[in-house]
Amino acid sequence: MVLNSIKYKNVLIITRNFCTRYSKSHEWVKMLEKGDIATIGITSFSSSFIGKFKTIKLPTVDSYCKLNEQIGTVGSPGSIKEVYAPISGKCIEINNEILKEPNLIVESPERKGWLVKIEVDDHEAFKNLMTREEYQNFLNSGNDIKTSENSVSEDSGTVVLG
Repeated sequence: MVLNSIKYKNVLIITRNFCTRYSKSHEWVKMLEKGDIATIGITSFSSSFIGKFKTIKLPTVDSYCKLNEQIGTVGSPGSIKEVYAPISGKCIEINNEILKEPNLIVESPERKGWLVKIEVDDHEAFKNLMTREEYQNFLNSGNDIKTSENSVSEDSGTVVLG
């Protein structure tokens, strides 16, 4: 894991170097620099259309998630979103917290609301996904559902140790 640290007013601030990319089907993928483990979730834009989450179906640990194939669903009684694998690899972990508190997907989509972790076997697919800026432009371009507040939430990736 690549970590950078600075000390500011007797507080050690550690940042992890990671990159977040986005798919046109509104999944995000976060990978640490030089890493093989990707964390996947749905974007805040996508989760805002579902409302109060009631159902979550995720792949099983050790199952293979193939690029662009459905790996699960999340939804409310009136709306279901299919979740697609933006990259390929073996599912190594599911987020058990969202099974207990499904609304973490809405409240903290790029932090506590992640869905699965995958051991990546195709790094090229990750490079082909959209950057945060490209995804924001995609939302604002009219190529997808428009809302008055199309925006991508920021996630600093910063951990503060006292």
